[in-house]
Amino acid sequence: MRWFMVLGLLGLVGCNSGSTGAQQNQTESWQVLRYDYVCDSGAVLQVAYLNHTPTDFAVLSYKGQLHVLTVGMSASGVRYVATDEADGLRWHVKGEQGHLSYETPGQQAEDVILEGSCRQLR
Repeated sequence: MRWFMVLGLLGLVGCNSGSTGAQQNQTESWQVLRYDYVCDSGAVLQVAYLNHTPTDFAVLSYKGQLHVLTVGMSASGVRYVATDEADGLRWHVKGEQGHLSYETPGQQAEDVILEGSCRQLR
């Protein structure tokens, strides 16, 4: 899986890509968690959470592309926003549920849901 190559290039982990569900590795002060989510549309999202205080990241695979997101503000749960503002992707997760959205550009920015009711696979 391509996103494991990204993690390897970062020198953070060496994961075994042969299993589903959560995979956890810890190197120095990095914590890496990997989950698969299935959404109402049937889409499967693969997400790796790279936790390193004070900055946490998520690497999300969606429609064959990898997106790097960082923690943003959220009233509830954890909201990740694309590090590339032109990307506009947002991943909001609370517990084992999440949804993927896109923030439209401009002053009247709106969140458009791309994938709703995504549930973590076990």
